[in-house]
Amino acid sequence: MARAKTSRRSPAVFHQEQAVADGCVVACVCILQRWLGVDPDEGAIRRDLEPAAGLRLAARITDWKFRYLDWDKSEERMLLDAYLGQGTWLMVDVYPGPMTMHHERHPPAAKSRFGALMRRSPEDIHKREDLSRRIPQHPHHAIVLVESFTGGYRYLDPWYPREGQPLSISRPDFARIWTGQVVIPQKS
Repeated sequence: MARAKTSRRSPAVFHQEQAVADGCVVACVCILQRWLGVDPDEGAIRRDLEPAAGLRLAARITDWKFRYLDWDKSEERMLLDAYLGQGTWLMVDVYPGPMTMHHERHPPAAKSRFGALMRRSPEDIHKREDLSRRIPQHPHHAIVLVESFTGGYRYLDPWYPREGQPLSISRPDFARIWTGQVVIPQKS
């Protein structure tokens, strides 16, 4: 397992805002490389990853581990917490609809230059439409989990600027947004 020397610095110093609307995986790879002590080459990473690339491809080009963990299986959920408890940061894949709903209830300090992960009309918000049933413009979104705590997780979200990072999410909310995909970074 990789464990970077983060000293007592805020995880926000490793944050990178994604350059394009479908660039979350590239930004997360850059965040994790910086955390591992590697100066990321965003251009090279972007060339290696097609637009909107998933976590499996990101793991392959970085020689990191890709896993699928089932939140409903306590031993797999505990594995996620074990990695974080040992100081290993994780790239995870989340559903944009439920993530948008989470951000509406718990707005990040700074606004994204891309707007909401899922665009919603005022009447959608008023009706409290369940976004998990709507097809988003970006089918998945990647974030970096940096810490677990009793009530939930802290994470870096490249959709948003560095200001106000890391963000927090409760365990029940994380269970709703997470696809089960995780990338475990490893030093080369």
